[in-house]
Amino acid sequence: MLTMKLYEQLPEEAVRIRKEVFMDKQGFCNEFDEIDKTALHAVLYEDDKAAATGRMYYEEEIHNCYVIGRLAVDKACRGKQYGAGLLRFMEEEAEKRGGSRIGLSAQKQAMGFYQKQGYNPVGDYYMDEQCPHIWMQKEVNYVK
Repeated sequence: MLTMKLYEQLPEEAVRIRKEVFMDKQGFCNEFDEIDKTALHAVLYEDDKAAATGRMYYEEEIHNCYVIGRLAVDKACRGKQYGAGLLRFMEEEAEKRGGSRIGLSAQKQAMGFYQKQGYNPVGDYYMDEQCPHIWMQKEVNYVK
């Protein structure tokens, strides 16, 4: 059974998945930051075991939209569309809070995944921890 929950504090199971995906596998050093203290953290559970995580927060100064990030799926749970499902869950939560546009900083290698979810690239590539990224945005309209 799949369930998705939103937390105000970074849960340990989210820390585990992010460490495995971003630090151990991809070699990022600055995975945890000040944003984690104020962001909402989403976790997708498969039979009560954390399978995917992401975070969302409202960013007003530069993009004036909800930002989704740190989307990661446990290696054992890949290929089940959990990333897409959790992304949609966070989009819906952002819209419930008044958001009409979602932005994210996508790794170049993940750009195709986000395009399939309706995101469009904005601007040029930039480097973050020696990895090319691009800003992407999507208009949302789930809540009727």
